[in-house]
Amino acid sequence: MIIGTQNTNFGRNLLFKFSKKPGNKPIAANMPDDQYVGFTGKADKKSKEEHVYGVVDLFSEKDIDVNGDGVKDCSHGKFCNRVIKSIIPDAKVVNFRLHPEPGTFGQKAGGTSVIKSFNKIADCIKNGQKIEAINFSLSDKKSFNELSDLLGIPITRNNVHKYKDMIRDWLKNIDDMSEKAASDIDPRLVNFQGIYTMISAIEEVTKLGVPVYIAAGNSGPDYLNLFSLAKGAITVGAIDGDKEDSEKLYISADNSLVSGKGRGVFYTYPVLNKNGSLNGYSIMDNNRAVFKKSEISKGVPFVDKFLGKQLKEVLPEEE
Repeated sequence: MIIGTQNTNFGRNLLFKFSKKPGNKPIAANMPDDQYVGFTGKADKKSKEEHVYGVVDLFSEKDIDVNGDGVKDCSHGKFCNRVIKSIIPDAKVVNFRLHPEPGTFGQKAGGTSVIKSFNKIADCIKNGQKIEAINFSLSDKKSFNELSDLLGIPITRNNVHKYKDMIRDWLKNIDDMSEKAASDIDPRLVNFQGIYTMISAIEEVTKLGVPVYIAAGNSGPDYLNLFSLAKGAITVGAIDGDKEDSEKLYISADNSLVSGKGRGVFYTYPVLNKNGSLNGYSIMDNNRAVFKKSEISKGVPFVDKFLGKQLKEVLPEEE
């Protein structure tokens, strides 16, 4: 059974999946609402060839609680890295670090940081470095209503693919206007500046034959991740499972540019030594500790505080 609770103080969603396996109780990683997507790409786990993947993400700030004690243990980028290593233990994962740049275009990570990362990836590939795929799970989201109002056309989640080139051209025109004085630019367009340049940087990688897996976005079906407009990119929606018919997460974007589905919630599980002491934490319940004990805070997991207690002891009394 999956239980979801909302922590309004920290703006986080906690999902707890309870297992009957003794000593191996799963704990959901505690992530920001807009960072649910872990590894958006896919891989051939049976191949004996070396797998090399790139992760373009934020690594500087800890924002994910691995053991459920309310303390942030790692960055979103690090968690994505460990998800890949959990699925494919022998994979080589190359981190391309984004850096927050307050006051610049781009959401959370500055736009110039995104551009530099994808330019670096393109240079690495041209210089002969093997990279099988890129995982890029950040988004710059805009609502379909806003896009429709600004472009003057009825863009919806079901027909956005028909207007893909038109929206790209519109974004390019906005970038071309960036040389104008700020007073000459429609203030409604400021938040769109630089997006086309970021999309172009992504396309420099896809042109080289390396797929870039992009998160569809986690603001629901009424929003579009503008990075989905990049040619050659593969946009992945979030589901709670590994099968195509798994339940779609209500937070996931769902539109005609979404070309695939992938697991969007990853549970972490304590891995125990033979003597019952904690060794670390695994992802995917494979008893492989991808997080060392020393990497994780030592607090008591939130759920453990209530195990064995009666419901009346847990719920607050009615006044």
